[in-house]
Amino acid sequence: MLSRLEEIDLLGATDAIPIDARVVEDSPRFVSGGGVTSGLDVALYLVERELGPQIAHAVEKLFEYERRGTIWLAQGIVPIDFGMDSDEVDEEPKSPNSNLDTALGGIEAFLGEWETTISTPIGKMSVLLHINRRNGIIEGTAKQGDETVEFLNPVCEGTRMEWTQRLKKPMRLNLKFEVTVYGDVMRGTAKAGVLPASTVEGRRVH
Repeated sequence: MLSRLEEIDLLGATDAIPIDARVVEDSPRFVSGGGVTSGLDVALYLVERELGPQIAHAVEKLFEYERRGTIWLAQGIVPIDFGMDSDEVDEEPKSPNSNLDTALGGIEAFLGEWETTISTPIGKMSVLLHINRRNGIIEGTAKQGDETVEFLNPVCEGTRMEWTQRLKKPMRLNLKFEVTVYGDVMRGTAKAGVLPASTVEGRRVH
């Protein structure tokens, strides 16, 4: 059984935006709870929102249950992440391809079209990768069947490359790729959240 943090991580891999709260109101039409007992919190919140705090308090007394936690609303000031180290705060943001300025030779190892196979738990997927360079920055697309998606935040260093891509088929997932090239051969992994990593193998065809 997955832990709560693992479940949140897995939810994020489906392109959702997980919020670690007992009750979340993303909009007046969409209110969700974070667990089994938080269903009561959702119900009491809706009662208070629609009928007022006095009625909600009377229902609390009837159930002999007191609400817990803060209601998360999609509004207001975004809080500061005090969990960040001071070094991270002071550090200037880097472009996803900033390391390419000093390692442009590494891009050449990836340019071209690659016929790859991703061995997933539900079977093998044939994916055609097209990798090119524009203004010294590496770009790429992945085509599987009739779906083509772009690489997100590709980073190349030597013969190693990382990127993320969002899939819609066979299900919505955010996949993180980490691959290494050996001449015209590519090997690596593709991983979605806490799911097991899938092996990636490919060969340059153009």
